[in-house]
Amino acid sequence: ANLGSLLWVQGKHIEALDYLDNSLKTFIELEEWRSVIIGYNDLGSMYYDIGQVSKALDLYKKALMVEANANYESQIARSLVLIGIIYKNQKEYELAEENYLNALVLYQKTKDFRSEVITLTNLSNLFNHQAEYDKAIEYNNKAFSIAKENYDVRGIAECLTGKGTIAGNLGN
Repeated sequence: ANLGSLLWVQGKHIEALDYLDNSLKTFIELEEWRSVIIGYNDLGSMYYDIGQVSKALDLYKKALMVEANANYESQIARSLVLIGIIYKNQKEYELAEENYLNALVLYQKTKDFRSEVITLTNLSNLFNHQAEYDKAIEYNNKAFSIAKENYDVRGIAECLTGKGTIAGNLGN
């Protein structure tokens, strides 16, 4: 999969997609499920980058199915966030929220504080985008508290940026 990513960065998109698709088929035959998940998500990201959103969503959902069958909770959460991002960008806000909230529960369960902060920030951005500023502030404050508790400097910075964006949208 690393070669596929390298080809992608070099602008050889067709070669990268072919390489990753072939690698994915091999990983499926070998039942290397973690590699299958990575392959689906990498391909999904690449298709998303070239504007083939429905193909990307399909690949993220395939990764999610493999993760669910293998009970990889942190990976499930990651795929839910990727799916949520697509739904947000497609203006399917309820589906975005549902995926983010499901991911949040899993990140809380696995005590992945960094990913919890990111997901709360995604929720804040989602509601800010919809001009539901009270909810945006609520999620941003939750993210900030967790980031601060865990000395997550990057998370703190992201929350402060989000707070500024919300304030700007409120005219402050």
